[in-house]
Amino acid sequence: MQATQERAATALRLDRVSKRFGGIRAVDEVSFDVQDNSICGLIGPNGSGKTTLFNLVSGFYKLDRGEIYYGSERIDRLRPHRRVERGIIRTFQITRVFPHLSVLDNLMIPTCDNRLAALFHSALGTRRRTRGEELLSLLGLKRLRDEPAGNLSFGQQKLVELAMSFMIETRLIMLDEPSAGINPTLVNQVRDWIRAEQKNGRTFLIIEHNMHVVMDICDKIIVLHHGKKLAEGAPAQIQDDPVVLEAYLGG
Repeated sequence: MQATQERAATALRLDRVSKRFGGIRAVDEVSFDVQDNSICGLIGPNGSGKTTLFNLVSGFYKLDRGEIYYGSERIDRLRPHRRVERGIIRTFQITRVFPHLSVLDNLMIPTCDNRLAALFHSALGTRRRTRGEELLSLLGLKRLRDEPAGNLSFGQQKLVELAMSFMIETRLIMLDEPSAGINPTLVNQVRDWIRAEQKNGRTFLIIEHNMHVVMDICDKIIVLHHGKKLAEGAPAQIQDDPVVLEAYLGG
């Protein structure tokens, strides 16, 4: 009974996940859990395997070995769109907006339903349009609602992509450097937004190089180094861990 209760509280579980590229072990026997309604940070020096791990969870790469569970369901054999249907979405380091569509129309597109009819139905839904305009207003982008997304700056496109991820009624959101390229005056706003979405029942796995953001919002932090899990714990533990400091600062 106890094991069942623990699994019910887990949104995502990685068990000895591994991925090689030639002779390089990009992810090497990595295991950890992400609890429901939590914010879990994934940090590490460049080349430590963070984005590769995101690609494994979202299905863009196939595992060499190991298992990935979403709740109690094993998902590492599912195609990427099937994982989206289960409620897993992600953003990317390089923004992926539709450049010729307006900013608001970009927000109308995301849906967990892959049927074409559902896409058009969602795009015309009054509730979704209202939600999109609320998100743009919150991010200070409402004045650009009718502007082609390709005309926006990198930071603005990053905010649009972040808003797109929140348009989907989903359980797990994986954010790849959400504060990168964003005006520093908006970073606190994005941070507060993530917290608010967590209170609404969302679970987050976040890659982030801004240590102020990581230490402030994360419930738990996973540290990767050379593809291996170097450390795991609460922000205060990670911040004072000499092994983590050596990995980042070289001693």
